[in-house]
Amino acid sequence: MNPFRQQLMSCGSRPPIGTWIMSASPLVAEALGHAGFDWCVVDMEHSPLDMGDMVHLLQAIGNTKMVPLVRVPSNEPVMVKRVSTPAPPRCSSPSCRTPPRPPLPWPPRATRPKACAAWPA
Repeated sequence: MNPFRQQLMSCGSRPPIGTWIMSASPLVAEALGHAGFDWCVVDMEHSPLDMGDMVHLLQAIGNTKMVPLVRVPSNEPVMVKRVSTPAPPRCSSPSCRTPPRPPLPWPPRATRPKACAAWPA
């Protein structure tokens, strides 16, 4: 089972505590893991981390019980593949866009009274 999901399912009354890592220092990442955090997000979007830095951070985090998630700098398929090769399959991608929804009919016919003069029935 996915360790992050396992933490969420078995948390009980104590939710997992996490942090964001924007430093390229593996020492900082390992210290945060030993400080008692349950999970962390290695943020490649808002920090100057490259692939080499990410690998070093994940190696340092691997010495702790902290579960890493990786936020990729863009949601391009090539970048997601590059990150998911050395990293665990837990990644977050920025600027996810869903297809636009069709507009809702206005006024909603089922909720307006029939005696209302502002909208035709």
